[in-house]
Amino acid sequence: CNGSGLTAVVASIYKNGSVYKSQVMQASFNPTTSVSISDIIYLNGSTDYVELYGLIGGSSGLNFYGSSQYTGFSGFLVRAA
Repeated sequence: CNGSGLTAVVASIYKNGSVYKSQVMQASFNPTTSVSISDIIYLNGSTDYVELYGLIGGSSGLNFYGSSQYTGFSGFLVRAA
């Protein structure tokens, strides 16, 4: 994200349509800011799902880079042996 009026960047993980975890990066001193978020999330294996959302806050000239070059999302199976 960038822009002269950028004030904050938020990344959120949603589980089943509700916020599970959010990370906020205040950008008041840096006009180019990124944010990352991670967690281990229990999924029941049949109906649970996750989504990733991004939000930028500010006044003007804001750009949200959402292409695959700038945005990534990965998932891994973690289980007891």
